[in-house]
Amino acid sequence: MVVNSKFYQYGLPQPYHISVGAVVFNDQYEICLHHFFKDKVPERLHFLSDGLDEIWHLVRESLEGDESLQAAVLRGVQEEFGITGRVEKYLGAKIDVITGPQKIHPFEKLTVYHAVRAIEYGERPDIDEESRTVMEWHSPAQAREIYRQQASLTTRPELDETIIIDRFIEAYQLPY
Repeated sequence: MVVNSKFYQYGLPQPYHISVGAVVFNDQYEICLHHFFKDKVPERLHFLSDGLDEIWHLVRESLEGDESLQAAVLRGVQEEFGITGRVEKYLGAKIDVITGPQKIHPFEKLTVYHAVRAIEYGERPDIDEESRTVMEWHSPAQAREIYRQQASLTTRPELDETIIIDRFIEAYQLPY
């Protein structure tokens, strides 16, 4: 099966999109988050921050060609963080309705999340905006609080990944 989704920045969108997400974690169960600063990303992407000067999010990657969900998530972790990982658990999925810069052409985005243990740390490739974020390691409780606060300041549902952090905490029976 070939997945071909055009996003708002590439032209007319398809009404549906499938992507994968990762809770990348180390041996201390700290979670690696992207920390984006509005002044460090191209202006064409500013609408994604919903007026916030900074945002955090987990690895999220579009499927390419006929790759499997696990292959796509591991590729995303490598491309965005320079980390070789191992998929350990499935954490469920999240469906968000996302709109483009003019709040037109909404599409439904299904993101399938996995817990990915960091195995090896390498050079971060400089291939796109996501590979240029600040990488921050946070305890699950800190990550949960970051998302809780971020969600209270935005109307963009894709910026609230609290449920995925909660599922990670539950899956590994970690203290809140």
